[in-house]
Amino acid sequence: MTQPHAALVADLRTLAAAEGWEAVTAFTDALPAEAGGPVLALPGPDVAAEPLLRTVAAAGAPPVVRPLLEAVESPDRTLAADRALVVFRCGQLLSLEEAEAARTVAQRPDGSYLIVFVGADRLADPDELELVQRAAWRVLLAGPTEDWRGQDLAERACLLWAAQPGNGFLAGRLARDAALLRDWLSGPVPAAALATARTARAL
Repeated sequence: MTQPHAALVADLRTLAAAEGWEAVTAFTDALPAEAGGPVLALPGPDVAAEPLLRTVAAAGAPPVVRPLLEAVESPDRTLAADRALVVFRCGQLLSLEEAEAARTVAQRPDGSYLIVFVGADRLADPDELELVQRAAWRVLLAGPTEDWRGQDLAERACLLWAAQPGNGFLAGRLARDAALLRDWLSGPVPAAALATARTARAL
């Protein structure tokens, strides 16, 4: 946390304790003292996220796993994490609640979250890939007036992943997205933007 924001949060913590504001106290107490805490992994229901989470842990960022819907039910806990990772399965039909939860996570500062679709190796051909990407764009990523025109989902912090990428038509894409995931895990967090968002939330 940057120094001005850290001082403000400390003042808020003191005031909340004095006034008995339990929710504010719980939120400020959950904030990391330093950047680089564990990744908050938020897999959707019935998503086999374990292979991806092992990859995350092997990169030196042991994840804390919580249900995806907690992003809506407990937004303070979600914002307290430096990095949040939403995990869906390629081809799954998302419920309204799951889509809302993912969109809630996507309100975090850029660079502090990713949405990853696992099981991309099961996509049989470019037509299936097109269906998955179009659905992700329309349900999770696009603004109200943004149509699907084959945009690069990675530009909206959305990646494809497979435990066994293989040598199929998606090999290059999966290798690129795996590299982007590694860079995200090892790179710096947007500390100033997170501090601003957390301060606004506490206030």
